[in-house]
Amino acid sequence: MARRLLALTTALFALSATSASAATICVPTGTGCDQTQPTLQGAINLAAGTPTVRDTIRLTAGDFTQNAVVIGTNPVDIVGAGQGTSGTILRSPNSGFSLDIQSPGSTVSNLRVRVEPHTMFESGIGLSGAGAVADGVTVLGEPGVDNAVGVIVRTGAILRNSLVQVPGTGNANDAIGAEGSSLIENVSAAGDKMVDARDPGPPVVIRRLRSSTPSPIGIQAIGEGSVNISDALIRLSGGSSGGALYAETSAGGSPGIVARHVTVIGTGDAVNAGRGVYADGFDPGRTAVIDVRDSIFHALSTDLEVEASAPSSARIAIGYSNFNPAKIVDTGAGDGQVVTGAGNLVVNPGFVDGAAADFRLRADSPLLDRGFPGAGSTADLDGAARPNDGNGDGVAVRDPGAFEYQRPASPPGVTDSSAPLFRILSKRLKLDRRGRVALVLRGPANETAASNGSLGLRSVRGRRMLGRKSFSLRPSARTVVNLKLTRKRARRVRRLGKLRVILSVTARDGAGNARTVRKRVMLRALQTRN
Repeated sequence: MARRLLALTTALFALSATSASAATICVPTGTGCDQTQPTLQGAINLAAGTPTVRDTIRLTAGDFTQNAVVIGTNPVDIVGAGQGTSGTILRSPNSGFSLDIQSPGSTVSNLRVRVEPHTMFESGIGLSGAGAVADGVTVLGEPGVDNAVGVIVRTGAILRNSLVQVPGTGNANDAIGAEGSSLIENVSAAGDKMVDARDPGPPVVIRRLRSSTPSPIGIQAIGEGSVNISDALIRLSGGSSGGALYAETSAGGSPGIVARHVTVIGTGDAVNAGRGVYADGFDPGRTAVIDVRDSIFHALSTDLEVEASAPSSARIAIGYSNFNPAKIVDTGAGDGQVVTGAGNLVVNPGFVDGAAADFRLRADSPLLDRGFPGAGSTADLDGAARPNDGNGDGVAVRDPGAFEYQRPASPPGVTDSSAPLFRILSKRLKLDRRGRVALVLRGPANETAASNGSLGLRSVRGRRMLGRKSFSLRPSARTVVNLKLTRKRARRVRRLGKLRVILSVTARDGAGNARTVRKRVMLRALQTRN
């Protein structure tokens, strides 16, 4: 009797363990399925019946029209059969979400959502559970949608590796609506606004965002919304409203945007090319703040604009960026201010092929290694490593903009005979009374056109950068490069009398072939007259 009871108990335990294990539920059919359901909502309801178990719902290829909602504390993984037109396509029969994930930790991947016109306020995917994830989805708005949103990413949710595009028709169609503490990563987007953030709380974090097509507004922070964005490419469709980075006080809030390594491209039109950065102080007593660094603004009507209505405020701070100071605009009767910090440039960025929307930097771009020299982003928009020694001076510094130039490394022990063969004629270096260091070079005899050169000077002890300069090196010609040290660094050298330094000189021809010469030399200071 005891043996029979033991056997029965063991069987019941095994049965309960089996019933509590994760299951694969196919909709409507499939292979390798534990169960099947005719609808997505039916599969969601079935998965909710096994608490603490994470089931997988597998959708076959085809169209699914319904408002599916994932609720409760039981996470589920919804997996489609592809993002293409022959894969899994979700549609909503009304203005509600095709899929609304309210369950913490639930995920959706590998499918397409079509946001179709109904009355107004059409929606694609909602992510409102903390840790809810949409990974590898395509959300497309159809012509005729009005005040639509492709994906709403609420507090603690994540959208990554996806395409979200709604028509940019002036009908307030948002590709992505985001709340604080949400994450948007490696996403392509377009609409009347790419991302709209207007809720209080910690910042929305955006990494590696790019325009799938040009939009009137890139990132919008309104009211108490705040955004931290890095490594992004925003292409504007022009117009006089909004901008690529747009913060506006309203509803009693003070919005903020922190932007790092953003490339903003306008239409190039003389009048309506778009605005790069726009801080709008609209509500009394509130301040709109935008902090920009390591960014590029190109082909725009206005690069930076502050507009404040009294007694509100608008602030833009910018450093280590490429923009045109002549395109700074300050309007309004309130307190508007643009603060330009160190490291800003006014140069042609040197894109690979702007006409073909290739906004990577060329080998001869004057922006190589001209970003902020401290800590920062470790991967660019393409996922390539930052920083990279783009100008070949032996010091890796990040490039401004969304893309880091990836300088090809020569194989060990191999000399590139096609690289410019220049010579350093100076036998010693001297710091003159004006704080300048002169270096004499002989241009490469194996080139027929001028090469782009760069000079770097750093101390041997402590490896502190003393200065760097770009120059042009003509074939076989004698060239004198004058490097101006800051007053602080010049005083240090004069106080010491002499300083052991590392001299690094790079020349790069039009084909991108480069040669770098590094040597340790003594830098001596000429004593100033009393």
